[in-house]
Amino acid sequence: THCGNRPDAERRIWAFPDEVFKACREAFHLRYALIPYIYTACRGAYDTGISLCRPLYYGWPKEARAYENPDQYMFGDDLMLAPVVSPANPVSGVASVDVWFPPSPSGWEHGSGWGGWVSGRVYGGDGAGTERRLSFALNEIPVFARSGAVIPMQPKMARTGEKPVDPLILTIFDAGPEGAARGSGKVYEDDGITSGYERGEHAVTAVTHAMKDGVRTVLIGAAEGKYGGMPESRGFEVRMPFVLPP
Repeated sequence: THCGNRPDAERRIWAFPDEVFKACREAFHLRYALIPYIYTACRGAYDTGISLCRPLYYGWPKEARAYENPDQYMFGDDLMLAPVVSPANPVSGVASVDVWFPPSPSGWEHGSGWGGWVSGRVYGGDGAGTERRLSFALNEIPVFARSGAVIPMQPKMARTGEKPVDPLILTIFDAGPEGAARGSGKVYEDDGITSGYERGEHAVTAVTHAMKDGVRTVLIGAAEGKYGGMPESRGFEVRMPFVLPP
């Protein structure tokens, strides 16, 4: 609901029709749930100078198609978004968007394919870029995760820093062929208040996962580093949206 210099622009989401209000609220909840991922990606931007939001041609400069979807972008290293910027069909209530799924880079350890956050389906994965026209309702955001990605998330909170992130939620998008992908991720943390991070006051937790001989292993490493107010212990919740229950 951010806007320009229009004094009559409505910013209160509860002042919109109920359907719009609920969609906005869901989007806010998702953003807050993704704070650990966003904060980790922002540290990456601080270290490398490469923006959290970046065009596709940053990752696929030799692919002509990467220059032809200007609205589509990477959100950190592991999430790709294809925003819907057209009106919904008045009959079906959904809007369509053309999504280009980039090929897997050479040597990419995460396998291939992109996992649809909304649909639970796997797209691409054949080693070449593919395009699909997909439809979304008002409350559905076209988010796609790299196969093998580990997306750190947090439980529902009213505001950032309301309480320690416990449990830390690890959502693993194993969207490779027959669940054969492997991958890794990390979670960056600091006190969130001071500039102590400039003096090395932070911690990083590494996560890896792999499938071998029918056995899936998720390894959560010990946090490396320290900062003021760092929790002495924490629980973890592992989610695997593309895997059948054991």
